Amino acid sequence: MLRQSEILDQKFEGPLKLRPQFSRFCALFFMGIFAAFWNGVVGMVFLFGPFQNLEGSVLFLLFLVPFAIIGLGLAVFFLYLLLGMFNPKVEIALTNGAVVLGDEVDVAWQVGGGFRSLVRLRIVILARESASYRQGTDLRTDEQVIVEIPLVDTTEREQIQFGTKTIRIPQDSMHSFDGQNNKIKWLVNVRGTIPWWPDIQEQFDFRVKPFGPSAIERSL
Repeated sequence: MLRQSEILDQKFEGPLKLRPQFSRFCALFFMGIFAAFWNGVVGMVFLFGPFQNLEGSVLFLLFLVPFAIIGLGLAVFFLYLLLGMFNPKVEIALTNGAVVLGDEVDVAWQVGGGFRSLVRLRIVILARESASYRQGTDLRTDEQVIVEIPLVDTTEREQIQFGTKTIRIPQDSMHSFDGQNNKIKWLVNVRGTIPWWPDIQEQFDFRVKPFGPSAIERSL
């Protein structure tokens, strides 16, 4: 019976167009729901709060101020995500979505309509480790980047629009891993700078498999 990691490796095997970790629409939708719920509750509390006397009213309003500020921040962030919906679409493709440690892989990128609004494009390959542990009664998760491979950092319009580059996954790094308390994720991290507008910030998952025969043959 195949393990979960082997099933994921097979799913990513071969040439693959990557999907972003989080779609822009989903992020906007859930933030809208949360912002509406938070501000709705604060508004209801304000409307039906205790205003029987001046001293009680002032104390009650002071109590509501931090919650109102948070609600305003959520509304601003929702507007930020809404504007980001109109950003150019970034597409990432790999010659192999489940590359072996020590092997090379071609990474291609393409920015859709509106790419001319970008003044800088930066793409980095990352391996991110997360570890969950209990501290008292709280469950905490720490994250750190253990591998960082620069792919492109350019202000040239032609290179921003599309390009391809070959990278090698370090043989001495860690393959993708999804345990109960520890995880290793490999990502294509994309940052696009747009003046006076929300920047493009997206991440795309891919798989890295343990050192295997293909890498050994390449080294011979």
